[in-house]
Amino acid sequence: MRLPSVPGPAVSGPADPQTDRARRSQRLVRRSRVLSYVLAGLGVVVLSFAPSVLGEPTTDTGRVLLQVVRPVVAGVLIVAALAVQVVVGITWRRDLLQPADPTPDAPADPPAPGSPQV
Repeated sequence: MRLPSVPGPAVSGPADPQTDRARRSQRLVRRSRVLSYVLAGLGVVVLSFAPSVLGEPTTDTGRVLLQVVRPVVAGVLIVAALAVQVVVGITWRRDLLQPADPTPDAPADPPAPGSPQV
């Protein structure tokens, strides 16, 4: 059985730049949040490995190294999750402070009084 298709909203003219920026911002925040959760989850999983999973550390030098590296890898993953949030927050704030529709024809600064007009 096929469901009837519902027509989407009619799009007339160019997209609103403000709406487009908001959608991009929401998509960026959502994706970064998912990435952070995945990184933090991996860090917790690595950290929660019991020593018995990796073997008895007294029998092999490699297993001792795994026991030492395990918390370091978990810490790096958790710090990476935090770094993703910081970078996205900085990017989001920078984009928020930019003007929505800059006019390219306008001069950057008005000429100073008394300066020669070019």
